[in-house]
Amino acid sequence: MFNTKFRYTDRASKGRYVWEKYQPVLAASGNVLDVGADKGALGPFLPKSVKYLTIGYGEHIAVRHNLENIPWPFADASFDVVLCLDVLEHLENIHAAFDECCRMAAKYVIISLPNPYADFMRFLYNGKYMGRPKDMKFYGLTPEPEGDRHRWFFSPTDARKFIDFRCVANGFFIIQHDSETQENIGGGGVKHPLQIFFRKDLPVQDFETGTLWWILQREKTI
Repeated sequence: MFNTKFRYTDRASKGRYVWEKYQPVLAASGNVLDVGADKGALGPFLPKSVKYLTIGYGEHIAVRHNLENIPWPFADASFDVVLCLDVLEHLENIHAAFDECCRMAAKYVIISLPNPYADFMRFLYNGKYMGRPKDMKFYGLTPEPEGDRHRWFFSPTDARKFIDFRCVANGFFIIQHDSETQENIGGGGVKHPLQIFFRKDLPVQDFETGTLWWILQREKTI
């Protein structure tokens, strides 16, 4: 239903990716809230008829707000679409933040989450992150506090269970879930090397899957 052949490599191209992938929903919306917002990278791609608002930290953010502070400063069902892309994993209050996205959305919530297991595998294969003195970009204990880090280390299986449960609890249902993934993992009955050296039942897909994406729809449109 929602798809694109385009792939992103940075924040600017991610804005185009989101627009091309979810254009049917975004173009038909009266207003959109972008939580975290990636410097508002989506904004230039939206039609002028769509009111685009951003909340969070950093540059080009319209509403500056510490996302750890719940509730967020908007009324229930204030926006047709709420986007929260690669943001929840940065928040200690991840459960409450997800619920806030649902509370403020009259129609749709679009969520993306990373795969920390894949980051770990890249460390095993390639060594430290880009030559820096840390194993993974968003994880690890550094001598000085870091502002841009993840608070949660989870598998894609964990992420799916989290979304499955909380979207229903908030009166939403999933209309699409997909991920950036390698194809034919362990296909044809051939064991993955991880299964050979560790456990036969190891869910190797969890280590190979890329960023996970969901689009949620409210059961009763407000």
